[in-house]
Amino acid sequence: MLVKKILYFEILLFFSYIFYRILSKKFKLRVKAKDINRHTKDIIDLLLYGLIIFLLVFYQNNGTQFDLKYVLLFIISLVLFGLLLEIPGVGDTVPNFKSWRPTKFIGMIILIIISFYCGTECLVLNNRNINLILIMLSILLVKFVTKYKKNIKLIFHPHHWQIFGFLSLFVIPNNINTKVLSAIYLSFFAHGIIAHSAASIFKN
Repeated sequence: MLVKKILYFEILLFFSYIFYRILSKKFKLRVKAKDINRHTKDIIDLLLYGLIIFLLVFYQNNGTQFDLKYVLLFIISLVLFGLLLEIPGVGDTVPNFKSWRPTKFIGMIILIIISFYCGTECLVLNNRNINLILIMLSILLVKFVTKYKKNIKLIFHPHHWQIFGFLSLFVIPNNINTKVLSAIYLSFFAHGIIAHSAASIFKN
């Protein structure tokens, strides 16, 4: 059963890539222009990172919370997120926080409220989450040292696929609230790769 769920999860991510790119073309949503090689690489990245998220998030409940309701929440959230990013200022990047416009702050406040309301039981510093943070910090340190040796000037530039991909690891969907939050975070993660790419967290 778990293997089937993994397969369905990967199909969902693949379908969402095709679906959103078609949607963006029809309604002129902002996306990065890509050639076939870029599309192929981004789809592979989406499926690989998605597999990691599935194993860390759904494995505990044998994938039972990944159901039709979750799929619908994910698709709706993906589309709404793309539409919201069309509002001027909402799509301002994290590194440019000094020049954020009011719409960005409003969007952040709404997201924080939703996260607090839906994720109070899982967005806590328990042993699992502390270990996730330590592992992520270790990976970042290794990547920084490796890249620093090759290029002296590096800028820390987290993208929303990384931010929400990491946040999604904290949310184990075991009720309707955590299921909603998990689907939201996963859709934001997927959007980053679909609309843009799985760019590095360090920018030259």
